[in-house]
Amino acid sequence: MKNDSLTRAMAAAGPARESEREGSKLTYRLRSEAVRQYVLARANGVCESCDSSAPFSTLAGGLYLEPHHIRRLMDGGPDDPRFMGAVCPNCHREIHHGVNGRERNLELQVRITVKETKHAM
Repeated sequence: MKNDSLTRAMAAAGPARESEREGSKLTYRLRSEAVRQYVLARANGVCESCDSSAPFSTLAGGLYLEPHHIRRLMDGGPDDPRFMGAVCPNCHREIHHGVNGRERNLELQVRITVKETKHAM
């Protein structure tokens, strides 16, 4: 099995190719830089999903976390800090691709709601 997958991979190897698809529509969602910066600052270098420290520092010297829209923009979700979390790359990928992603996303919403409620007081 391993040799078959290696054989297929080697047969498919080569220079990158451009897509030949026509008629493809791309939709870009504009996101607020102010909202992004607020969410990252609110997290203060700690993943708002798992409470782990940011995994590394960026070239600019900041702590790396990824802003995550709890309600996806493509589904009409808002670009609003009450519905966004700053999460580590592992949590972000699990939310989008993991078996427990939906539950993790719901838990993140609860955590953000608590944080924002405390901040508003």
